[in-house]
Amino acid sequence: MKPELLAQILSLLAQAPASAARVAKSLGLAQSELNRALLALGEHAEAGGLGLVKIEDDGERRLLSLTERGRQWIEEHP
Repeated sequence: MKPELLAQILSLLAQAPASAARVAKSLGLAQSELNRALLALGEHAEAGGLGLVKIEDDGERRLLSLTERGRQWIEEHP
């Protein structure tokens, strides 16, 4: 996974939480590419996630937002 892509996702979510579909469309990604990136950025340590992005599924869509750790990362890496 390209570090630049992960940084783009974090930067986008720093502006406001967004649905997975909106993030994928904004960055020109296929849903499968976004899913792989979310494995790296997500909260699930068993999947190797960094704990920077929270993923909430409400049954209709997945809402992505930064965790506290993700906000700290953004502050440290402007």
